[in-house]
Amino acid sequence: RHFSGGLVSALALRINRESRVKDSVAPVIVEGLMLEMLGQASRSLIKTPVRPPGWLTQARELLHGRFNDSINLVEIANTVGVHPTHLARTFKKHYRTTVGEYVRRLRLDWATRQLSETEDSIADIALAAGFYDQSHFSHLFKLHTGFTPAEFRVYSSGR
Repeated sequence: RHFSGGLVSALALRINRESRVKDSVAPVIVEGLMLEMLGQASRSLIKTPVRPPGWLTQARELLHGRFNDSINLVEIANTVGVHPTHLARTFKKHYRTTVGEYVRRLRLDWATRQLSETEDSIADIALAAGFYDQSHFSHLFKLHTGFTPAEFRVYSSGR
């Protein structure tokens, strides 16, 4: 299976970076990262046995279409015709993440692709992805990938 963007790809980049470090701890770090990558890849292959209701699929599509907008749970719930609490619980049950975490991941995945495929400034990418500012984006990007946006751009371009 091919993984583009997201945590599995970020872990692969971190493994690549750690494999270049020449100290006695690097092999242990690489082994841990590989196990984490295997776990994340395996988890992504598990399908929820129950098919999500149509309104939940509609909510998810709305998030994909408007991930970079300022959208809240009440607005999403009103759009699909359910109570916000019901939306939040059902979303977590089917997608194993909260609505907010899902939106953040969509934003980070989009920004990851932009960093790899464009020469746009990091600040412009951060704002276009829906983050408040470059600092907030950079902090979350590093948590998500293990790289700063600038480091990621260098590693992903092979420069």
